[in-house]
Amino acid sequence: MSYKQIRKVEIAMEYFSIVSNQILLFVIYAVIGIVCVKTNVLDRRGLLTLSKLVARVCLSCLIFVNMIKAVRENDVSGYLSVLVVAVFFFALLYVLGIVIANICHLEGEKRNLFRAGTMFSNSAFMGIPIIEAVFGSVGILMVALYTIVGDIILWTWGAGLTLPPDREEKRTLGSIVRKIMSPCFVALLLGLLVGFSPLNLPKDLIGAISKVGACASPLAMIYIGGILCFVDLKHGLFRKEFILLVIVKMCILPVLLERLLFNVPFVGREVAFFIGLMSALPMMVTVSLIAESNGSDSTYTAALVILTTALSVFTLPLVCLFM
Repeated sequence: MSYKQIRKVEIAMEYFSIVSNQILLFVIYAVIGIVCVKTNVLDRRGLLTLSKLVARVCLSCLIFVNMIKAVRENDVSGYLSVLVVAVFFFALLYVLGIVIANICHLEGEKRNLFRAGTMFSNSAFMGIPIIEAVFGSVGILMVALYTIVGDIILWTWGAGLTLPPDREEKRTLGSIVRKIMSPCFVALLLGLLVGFSPLNLPKDLIGAISKVGACASPLAMIYIGGILCFVDLKHGLFRKEFILLVIVKMCILPVLLERLLFNVPFVGREVAFFIGLMSALPMMVTVSLIAESNGSDSTYTAALVILTTALSVFTLPLVCLFM
């Protein structure tokens, strides 16, 4: 083997080790969530409250602090290709969702929920700690740029897929803007603003916000573990469309995307691996939360979140070996 080939294997093994360690932590947090429900520390209502705390407070704090750090430590202009590639990536997932839904003959509410679950990955709760562990602060910058595209698509189009067929909303520009300006998106914009400005916030304030943000991933996985206790594992988990999604989106597509994008001149190795990793991530928890708040079949989306998250324990590290 040449030095270049040996180095590529070493990098792949390094990524495999980092991702495996992060996944192990996620499993431990999820088990804690199961124990909390089984011992009546948390119930269904408590999990819903926990999910709101994580999505609106903890994650916002995490994004705000990491955004400041990412902007001040890296050249943002060198990673603007993430915005372009993210648009291509979401368009690809849009087509994939339709294809799998057609193959499995999904109709009505389940078809729409599945398409939403296909497009949006858990880039925040699982993606941020993994990407930061692999790339450092530049990884947070890539997640932030990716999130800008993802949030706009989620709140202008994706959220509409989570509505029951008999409750289709008439969306106006004002309602779309209000939904886009979620706490996390506002935190992202504020982080960019502070990061580019000469303003230095007090260390104690940054320290306090950082500690709250550090709770995001553990609490999110505790929520996923807890919600697992309320899903019919026998009849609701191993559906044909779920298995196809795991095989195609989380196993095959990441490797193909990384190989394809690596050869695109303006993309580069880091961005190519990043997009591949985004594809390998499980379904976004937020989609399930939105479906529940809209009165849709949240059990269906929760089952998809749980299955993809559980299988990612095995698929994520293995995919890293081939990217």
